[in-house]
Amino acid sequence: MSGENALACYLYCLVPSGPTIELAQAGLDARFPVCMEECGRVRAVVSEVELAEFCGDSGERNLQDIGWVGPQVLNHEAVVEDVMRQAPVFPVRFGTLFSSREVLRRSVLECDAEVERFLLQVGNQQEWAVKGQLNRAAALKALSASARSRAAQSVPESPGRRYFEEKRILAQADRDLAAQVKEFSRRAARELGALPDSFRQRKVAPPATAEAEEEMVLNWAFLLPPEELEGFRSTVVALNLKGARVAIRLQLTGPCPPYSFAPPLSPSPAQ
Repeated sequence: MSGENALACYLYCLVPSGPTIELAQAGLDARFPVCMEECGRVRAVVSEVELAEFCGDSGERNLQDIGWVGPQVLNHEAVVEDVMRQAPVFPVRFGTLFSSREVLRRSVLECDAEVERFLLQVGNQQEWAVKGQLNRAAALKALSASARSRAAQSVPESPGRRYFEEKRILAQADRDLAAQVKEFSRRAARELGALPDSFRQRKVAPPATAEAEEEMVLNWAFLLPPEELEGFRSTVVALNLKGARVAIRLQLTGPCPPYSFAPPLSPSPAQ
């Protein structure tokens, strides 16, 4: 991989051997087409890229530049999603490079049985995300107002005591909200059918800004066959009616490649 314009083999995803797949999307580098590489029991969806775009000083600058990374990630996803519409996929994270197609083949052959099992398990299922957004300020306001209403007949006359009573009410509202969010999450997981083989908990992202009205309190992934989607969507709608009093709103998005369910390639890709 030496030389100013050295090329590397870029991996998008793995698919079963056999079915014909039309590769209509352009690769990360429009000069090089996306194509299939036979790797034992599975096939790799790959294209060539310039190594310097991802490695070394220029690669480091690119990967820290959202103006470069953003379109590249979207291009990567477009290729994977195009393939996913035609066959089960084992999606691979953005930026997975191999020094050559021979190195790619050797690496995939060492874990092709595991990849094949995953592809059989996934079948025609797709990943759907369920995110819970909490309006904490609205929820605390409602809980503390209710507590003040209940305590209206026994409000202390002393300003100091009123101050401590208000602090107590706000602290209790925090505890009550935490309990309600926990109970809602348990109910939602149960009603949505959060089973080990088709459910994953994902990292909860912090608010985008300090002024954001909502914060994420749950982030789940479900693996669903198409015929179950309508019922699943109806359950989300019903849960949102129940979550309104807790100021929690569930968002359903998808479909997307099953990143949350794919095991890591083992051994790790050689670069």
